[in-house]
Amino acid sequence: MRLLIFIILMLGLMNCTYAQNKKFKPTKNMVELSALEGVAKLKVGQKAYYQATIHGSVGFMTSVSSASYRIFKLIDTHFAYKDARKARMSGGDKATKTFVFEALKTGNTVLTIKDIFRGKIKATYKINVIVE
Repeated sequence: MRLLIFIILMLGLMNCTYAQNKKFKPTKNMVELSALEGVAKLKVGQKAYYQATIHGSVGFMTSVSSASYRIFKLIDTHFAYKDARKARMSGGDKATKTFVFEALKTGNTVLTIKDIFRGKIKATYKINVIVE
């Protein structure tokens, strides 16, 4: 009986780690946003995503904000460790964070992305989002 309980607990823990480490898979018609391109064109109802590498224990973080959440809204985030086995080790929390957005209505807005290192903004990128 104890062995059965142990096996069930271990399977549950493996599923938790695996779920945290699933790579983000965009759905059909999703647009990948790039800070280098600077412009994104979407249709109403279309979804887009932006991915950033973060490393919390070192101090690397990323924040995103839309100038108009009525036009282009953050609807979800996804987090996946680079190596889930090292996630609890010192410095092993490097991950990819995916920000998922939805185009709600026609118009133009700006998505601002800030790369942060130990509480200080190190880089700011702007993507002009055009929703048709």
